[in-house]
This record gives sequence, C-alpha cells and structure tokens, in this order.
Amino acid sequence: LKMWIHSPQPMANSISQGSNFVSVDSDQENAIVTLTYNDEVIAVGKTIGGSCILPFNPEDSGEITVTVTKPNFIPTIENLTVNQSNGIAITNNPFENVQIEAGTSTEINLEIKNFSQENISNEILTMTSSSEYVTFDNSQINVGNINSGASVTKIISFNVSSNCPPNEVIEIRLESAESNEVSKIVGVVNGLLIGTTNIQSDNSDGFIHIGEINHLAVSIINNSNFDVNGLTSTVEVLTDAA
Repeated sequence: LKMWIHSPQPMANSISQGSNFVSVDSDQENAIVTLTYNDEVIAVGKTIGGSCILPFNPEDSGEITVTVTKPNFIPTIENLTVNQSNGIAITNNPFENVQIEAGTSTEINLEIKNFSQENISNEILTMTSSSEYVTFDNSQINVGNINSGASVTKIISFNVSSNCPPNEVIEIRLESAESNEVSKIVGVVNGLLIGTTNIQSDNSDGFIHIGEINHLAVSIINNSNFDVNGLTSTVEVLTDAA
C-alpha cells in the first residue's frame, strides 16, 4: 500500500496500442506502468524519457488494463480492448533469457503470425530503432509466405555500440510492407540493477515513532547479472515530517 504524503497532482498521460504493444507517453519521469490481463499482471515498466512500451500477446482477446502511477500523483487507469491484428504481428517476447551486451551483436528469435484472413506472400519486415546505439547489418527480414493463421520463426540480429550506457532501453520497430502493421519489441542493455526487498524499523513493534530517533534496516538485492563490490547507497527523505 502506497500512501500520498503530499496533495496528489495530476499526470498527463497518453496511452495507445499497436499490434503487440501498449505505448504510454507521460509528462512524468519514472512513472510505473502496469498491464493487467484477466486480473493478472503481465508486464511492468517505467517511463524513461517520458515514454514506456510494454508488450502483450496479440493472440489474447478481451481487455487489458493499463495503470500509470507515481508517488504523490493521481493514477491513470485505462482499459484497452485487444484488437487482433489484421496482418502479421510478433507473438513472443524475444528478449526473454537473452543478455544484451554493449559492443556486441545479439541474435533473437521472432515468432511471427499471420492474423489476416488471407495468405501472405513474399512478406518483408523492415527494422528500425529509436536508439542511437543500435545498428543493423541487414534491416530487412525476408519472412516469405505465411498462410492465414500460420506462424513462422525468424532469427534476426542487431548491433549495440560499445559506448552504449548500461540499462539503456533498446526499442526495435518492425513494419510490414504488406499490411503496414507495426510491431515493437523492447529489451534492456545489461547494467547495474539494485533494489530493496524489505525495510524494517528496529523498534520492537516495528513502527517508526514520532519524536524519536529511529533506525531502519534495509535489505538490498542485486538483480544484475554480475557481482557488485563496494556498493554505497544514499537515503533520500521524501516527506517534510522527517
């Protein structure tokens, strides 16, 4: 349960959807975006540079609930109907269990399905990226022929420059020449990912007491894929009461 510690302010959020993704544009940085389908959280992210893109499975049907939250701001909640693509769309999360390293080339598998009622011939997908650190040796994917309702798997690769900062969000856009449908996939370049798992007062009752010096025990977890040594952290007070 998150409590407001100041008078909540409104957020300006714009929510839209593509063939396999939900896009949120916000006037707030580090707002948390959550997708819920059938009362189950299917994706979580945060706004970076004022935007966040989260995937969903285009084979699902029904409604997806999009929630945008930030401490001391009024949440935005919007329901979207999953509209199955009339062309082709990416149906998997190709970055699952894939490590993206700066200065290397990364290969991923794309599962591509034809949702239209017609067979598609000689399909070409064109890849572009909004990241200045991403390049393609070949920006076109020759998908070939896909019957209605059928799927194919294609391997693609992209390059990440050596000066790419850690935790950089990599967005790749795939546009169909046949149907003009757009799919997007998003991954994150490896970097330091530190979080907290528990914050506990050392008072016997577990509460923070007014007018007393209170000590907190903070449990920190390393979610990175490498060891971290000599870590220091800073505690920031977010209320005028302390």
